[in-house]
Amino acid sequence: MFTIGIDPGTKGAIALCSDVHTIQVWDVPYFLVGKTKRRINELAFLDLMAGLTATYDPSLAVIEDVSGWGAQAGQFVFGYTTGSLTTAVIAAGVPIIKVRPETWKRALGLPVGKSEAKEVALQYASQLMPSQRHLWPLKKHHDRAEAALLALYGHRHLDRSYHRDDQELCQGARTAMSS
Repeated sequence: MFTIGIDPGTKGAIALCSDVHTIQVWDVPYFLVGKTKRRINELAFLDLMAGLTATYDPSLAVIEDVSGWGAQAGQFVFGYTTGSLTTAVIAAGVPIIKVRPETWKRALGLPVGKSEAKEVALQYASQLMPSQRHLWPLKKHHDRAEAALLALYGHRHLDRSYHRDDQELCQGARTAMSS
């Protein structure tokens, strides 16, 4: 069973998860407008979704349910990107759930509302998926870590049975983070 996690935005990421040991991560495809403004490359993302669907037949996509933040132009681009990602997943025929950040973070044992959320996502993803930590080696890769955590959340959401070792793994991550 494969699930997809999507941390939306032009600096976001997409992750594919079958369990804590099998993760693949891609940055949201984009192109530049001018020297610094990113815009989603919808065709590249649609191709990625078509390839994932044909190869892995994912059971679910979990998209972080986000809201506006910042200047009006930034909100428009962020909302447009999120809508484009959602549409491509629907076009690929993958069922979707949208999950608020506080919901999936609490379910995986991450603290909610922390100012150091980027570092926390990197640390938790590395704790829960240690063999995959090479996929988010830099602080700027926190979106990859969050996408992987969203995919893991989706996998567990579908499974609905936290195996004892999964519970112990989550508890171990929480204990390591609190010390």
